[in-house]
Amino acid sequence: MAPLYEFQAARHPRPPRAISNVLAQHPRLRFSTAEGQFDTLAAKLRAGDIDFILGALRPPEYARDLKGEALLTDRMSVVVREGHPLTRLPKITMDDLMSAQWILSNHGTPSRILFDLSFTAANLIPPVEAVETSDHAILRGLLLHSDLVTVISSHQLHYEIAAGVVKVLDIALPNTSRVIGIIQRMDSRPSPGALALMTAIRDIIAEIEDPNST
Repeated sequence: MAPLYEFQAARHPRPPRAISNVLAQHPRLRFSTAEGQFDTLAAKLRAGDIDFILGALRPPEYARDLKGEALLTDRMSVVVREGHPLTRLPKITMDDLMSAQWILSNHGTPSRILFDLSFTAANLIPPVEAVETSDHAILRGLLLHSDLVTVISSHQLHYEIAAGVVKVLDIALPNTSRVIGIIQRMDSRPSPGALALMTAIRDIIAEIEDPNST
């Protein structure tokens, strides 16, 4: 049986492209992706059950036995379904966001911390969530079939945005940039398959992030 490699993939078009590129060169490899709370994934990483995590980097003091490699800086966006009442406003303000019903990620996650800070920086009390979830399937379903609002990296809803079923609102939340990268154990010795996949991810991100690339 072909080797099996696991990693936690951010909801993003780049990991699928990377997997596809590696499989084109090494068709006998097998990949498995895992998704979940960072603490759960970090425990699997420490146990050697997964090779690496692709996601928001944590500060060094959060996990001194793990190392992070920055790949890109990502900004979070306010996203709603197509036809949402907020899309009809000529200008969206923080007050409009304050009165919205929100789907938010769990407390303590990087995206939730940044979301709350964007309001406190404006001397506003962060909105209380109507739904708290880090489950992408639940978030997507609620977003498409209600007037709930979410804050998320637009890359994580790349296909829905491209299909026109959700829209990014024209309002920038301050201080919501975060660094996305690869997280490994300090003593990690990745297998050849894991190394090939990480290299493919780096190459694709470098290609997309380079404004001179064709």
